[in-house]
Amino acid sequence: MMSDPKRGASILLEGATEAEKPDRYAAVIGSWANFDTNAAGTWLREQSQGPHLDKAREAFVSSASEKDPESAMAWAGTITDPEARVTSTSNAYQAWKKKDPAAAERALEGAGLSAEQLNTVRTSAPSSAPGIHVTDAPPPPLPPVVGAE
Repeated sequence: MMSDPKRGASILLEGATEAEKPDRYAAVIGSWANFDTNAAGTWLREQSQGPHLDKAREAFVSSASEKDPESAMAWAGTITDPEARVTSTSNAYQAWKKKDPAAAERALEGAGLSAEQLNTVRTSAPSSAPGIHVTDAPPPPLPPVVGAE
């Protein structure tokens, strides 16, 4: 998939049911963003937007938090599921806080979270959603796609 991520994404998403698409989008972004965060973010932004991309956004935030916490924080704000949004915001905030605490705090204040959610973010250690990688190590290879060359 990494030699041509767009084609790999297309193959992985081809024929996926609506129920399968969120996990497939997350697999694509989780893998792609580890190698080329900007291209993965651009591709994700070009997709039809909606809650079905929340898992992909979580995967992007997880991959981008250490490399580009400012972008990761912005992407966390696009997650529609409130719990996942807080978790992803926390991951981005905690990574950003290590590099620039004042900027991280300003961004967090503007994140549109409730006082309770802000407290959760400030006191949480980075965590991950199931199946989302939070290390710089590449994810395991995706399973083969039937009909792919």
